[in-house]
Amino acid sequence: QEIIIWDTEKDTSLDYLNSEYLDINNCMKFLPDTSILAYCRNSSIIFYDVDSHETVMSIDIPNISDFLISENGRYVIIYSNNHEITILDLYRENQLVKNEINIVTTDGLRDLSTSKNYIIVKDSESLNVLSNNLEELKCMTGKCHSSFALSTSGDEIALGCSNGKISLIELSSEKVLREYDIGEESDVLKLFITPDNSGI
Repeated sequence: QEIIIWDTEKDTSLDYLNSEYLDINNCMKFLPDTSILAYCRNSSIIFYDVDSHETVMSIDIPNISDFLISENGRYVIIYSNNHEITILDLYRENQLVKNEINIVTTDGLRDLSTSKNYIIVKDSESLNVLSNNLEELKCMTGKCHSSFALSTSGDEIALGCSNGKISLIELSSEKVLREYDIGEESDVLKLFITPDNSGI
């Protein structure tokens, strides 16, 4: 397979990039607000600048299944076929790897979110809370981890429980701020907090 870089103004191709990864649809993304294209090739993620036509960096990760890039472009979150999640912290100035952490999930990545202060990684049994420096802060388990949503500030988190209840807690202290009972005795599978933090 190959990736074609196309100039829509000149209506012509600029580059052809080889990719032997089978599912390129799930493994190709631009770093936000940059001309850097990240894509999978074999057991690597290649960072390619479509403006300068140069490979900026490559990261060797075996068994890549998919990867995400945080909204601010700082983190590359890689999910592997062996249920391992690798989170890379990039220097935006020179695209060098600054730090790295590996998390082995029970049965794969279920959800992931990043905020100004935290990274939340969820599998079927727990929520792993990391700092923006990729330090593991806490692992939250129990009946209230069916789903989660971060507030706009990232300081509060809403947790969906297995008994139809929702808990709003302060992430730093794990203090319960409010609890809601939606009247359903079943898992709360997905949560969203409104942008103004006024509703769940």
